[in-house]
Amino acid sequence: MPSQPTLDLKLLRTLVLIADQGSFTRAAACIGRTQGAVSLQLKRLEMSCGCELVHRRNGGAVQLTEAGRILVDKGRKLLALDDEIMEGLTPRPRCAEVRMGAWEDYSKIYLTSALAEFAKLHRHIRVEVVSGLSCQLLPLLLENKLDIMVCDGGMVPPGWPVTKLWRVKLRWITADRRRPHQRSPLTVSLGPQECPWRPSWLPQCVWRAYAIRALEAAGRAYRLAPTVTTVAGQDIAVLSGSAVTVSTLPVLPAGLRPVSSDEGLPDLPAFDVVLAKAVQARQPATDTFVKFLAEKFRSSGSERTANRPPALPKHTVKRI
Repeated sequence: MPSQPTLDLKLLRTLVLIADQGSFTRAAACIGRTQGAVSLQLKRLEMSCGCELVHRRNGGAVQLTEAGRILVDKGRKLLALDDEIMEGLTPRPRCAEVRMGAWEDYSKIYLTSALAEFAKLHRHIRVEVVSGLSCQLLPLLLENKLDIMVCDGGMVPPGWPVTKLWRVKLRWITADRRRPHQRSPLTVSLGPQECPWRPSWLPQCVWRAYAIRALEAAGRAYRLAPTVTTVAGQDIAVLSGSAVTVSTLPVLPAGLRPVSSDEGLPDLPAFDVVLAKAVQARQPATDTFVKFLAEKFRSSGSERTANRPPALPKHTVKRI
């Protein structure tokens, strides 16, 4: 009696990853392989199964065939059982830890899915996320109390090597139902000028500097609202209709919206969000995590960038 073909679990994992990521490119980035290598693994699995498992669509997206859907559904159970068996047989290595500092909103919006994915791929590396404002977290990085930190470009000391993750655009934020952005002079709610955590190499808060420079370059009359030290406090000022503020976040609290380009406020710059590594970061776990994040957020340009955001102005703030 001829033997039945058996499934290669390594190839099956590749199919499940393709299904989860929705494209060969993203699946390849997750496991550090080329797109061609992932395609070859899929072809080997299809030859073993004797049927087509994936339809390639325009734009690089993929769609499972009926056979592919059946195999992925049943394959998840098989892979989970394989993981359970191997975990029971293999002595557990000591769990490594990576300490990452990040602004809480960046963590929630940009990093949540990446952290969950990393946890599945690297079960014995635990990532501890320390939340706070970038300027508050920076001393922890410099003192090696954090292994890595995700922050706006320019926060770390000049010349410090960084890895580019994604790009953000600073935008004016106003209230949905009130129109504080249409008043003259414009009232702006920003962080404090004399921030106690501001690094010595920055003349003032990055977002504050960009906002003030844009207004003064455009000749727009403005005044500064009473200083609020938290983002939540600035949001409250905007919701009340008493001021506008600035933010890079693509998701805003209910009642807030970005000011569109045709509403009369000057354009604000875009800049990189980067990952900086401590001098004495714990290894090799830190480099494993850094490599994963760099691949996850890989852009069309170079991943390694110099720490050179738009220059911050050195000037006296004019109040009206």
